[in-house]
Amino acid sequence: MLHLFLTFIAFYSMIASVFGDGNMFDEEELKYLKQYYKDTTLAMIGLNDSQGINCNVDFFKDSFFGILVSALKDYGVAVTDIDAFSGLFNKTEHIDYLLDSNLTYEEIKELNICGMIKSLEKIATDLSLPKFIAKLANIYKFAIKTNENDKEIKITDILKTSKEPIIIYSTGSNNLMREVGNNPAAIVKDYKNRDKKPNYNYTLDKMSDPKVFQGVMDGVENNFKKILDINNTADIYALGLYTPHSFHKEGLDDFINLKNQYNDSLMDICSKYHMTYIDMNAFGDYFSKGDFNFHISSKAHNYLASYVLSIIYNRKFNHPITEEKKEPSSPLVNGGVSYYMSCIRKDIENTEGKANKLLGYERKREFDVAEEHKRELEALEEMKGKVLTKRIKGY
Repeated sequence: MLHLFLTFIAFYSMIASVFGDGNMFDEEELKYLKQYYKDTTLAMIGLNDSQGINCNVDFFKDSFFGILVSALKDYGVAVTDIDAFSGLFNKTEHIDYLLDSNLTYEEIKELNICGMIKSLEKIATDLSLPKFIAKLANIYKFAIKTNENDKEIKITDILKTSKEPIIIYSTGSNNLMREVGNNPAAIVKDYKNRDKKPNYNYTLDKMSDPKVFQGVMDGVENNFKKILDINNTADIYALGLYTPHSFHKEGLDDFINLKNQYNDSLMDICSKYHMTYIDMNAFGDYFSKGDFNFHISSKAHNYLASYVLSIIYNRKFNHPITEEKKEPSSPLVNGGVSYYMSCIRKDIENTEGKANKLLGYERKREFDVAEEHKRELEALEEMKGKVLTKRIKGY
């Protein structure tokens, strides 16, 4: 654990030294990576939850992923980037579906917009706000930069053919929240009402079941296996979880312990596959201050971009990949949007089938999950229609 402690101290030192400085990137690190990838195009892929999204009022500003990609491009590194971080399609199974579908970057961008609208519709419903307010999420499309060649870029093809593609990986937390039936925004209220409603005790019961946690981490490991089977030279950088401000309250130690358990397990998976774990605890301490919005601030995305660049540099400098590139062990599915939709339909069928065998609050929870899958299917259908319309009109 000594290296984690030193990484933690180094991060705090970095914050102290660059706070307020607009240019946080180390030129030597950029120069080294430019030389490292001088004979090829660097593929950078972001998967897939909201740690990779700027979830603040100035959402139109780039997330850390976009900031990092821009810094590399500005320095002259040839980069093909695919930002698949999503507010709705943010679970481990979605990575499997996405890679099997081999969606174009055009489809991914449209899906991110449609997914954001569906997510905000759910929030509006939960807060008893008019549903049309969620349509304001259409403005999110102005934060997504589109390019003419997006329709030619297919995520799995890029992953397969690239030399040492970099995967910025953040997922599993939403699987955990779904499985235990709670999230950082709701848990404080549920704790206060624990003697009146079953929510909190249901969550504690789920957290105490080792099969629930192991099922989530199996999904994470399956993602690693799939990515590395498609390209055994892929370089995965996995973001850990931090403790949101809303968790620093009475009765929530179990949730902090769950977060720590996830991080420990993610570190073990990274070690097993010789990939890189990125400690996010300091970012939570510094930059996650809200009770409702538990994501890091916009300013934090700048620091995180610099932090990730340094970690990539250290990895390439100290532990360069020496494996010969191999072909995938089985043919790619390459199923397209229709395949993705069929996967979600199967999720709906399975979840409703499970719910029908349950009673009480457990039954309600499973039907809630089924409704989430239906929102995913609606988003996919809307994306498919929008992309088709654009292609018919010739852009």
